Amino acid sequence: MGNSPWDLFKPAPNETQLLIHSIPLTFLPLDDVQLFPSLHQYIRNGRGVAFLSAQYLNPDPECGGQKTGSSVVVSVAPPDAFALLPSFNLFSRNQRVEQMFSSSQSSRCKKCWKFGHISNCCLSTLPICPFCSLAHIKAEHHCPNPSCPRVATSNQSSPAAYPR
Repeated sequence: MGNSPWDLFKPAPNETQLLIHSIPLTFLPLDDVQLFPSLHQYIRNGRGVAFLSAQYLNPDPECGGQKTGSSVVVSVAPPDAFALLPSFNLFSRNQRVEQMFSSSQSSRCKKCWKFGHISNCCLSTLPICPFCSLAHIKAEHHCPNPSCPRVATSNQSSPAAYPR
């Protein structure tokens, strides 16, 4: 058959990734292989939610140092996510849970327009305009500069908008 452009095709995800914070390390196995069966049993019994997968947020055991807890990323079916959000009891403790959003170095935020994160995870308090860098959203951009790409596209029909 040879190389096919469809070889790299991946179907859309049909799962939701959740981040469970500060699970006590005394209840968790050291490796990712045993993590899924261990957590699946505890959460399935408590909430009736089936995990599709589980992994440590930071899989490097040396990064833990003297930590007493670790964050774990679990994948569940989208309707099951609501049963765990925003928190649930696990190992007799209330565990904080939040939806995890994937991003990479090439992801670009639509709020601050910086690379490396998405708008759901943006720490910026004010939106930034990608045209003029002032504190307003892209849709509210009104620039008096005739060389601005936004002005040039919106004023094509009005020659009076350009200075003589």
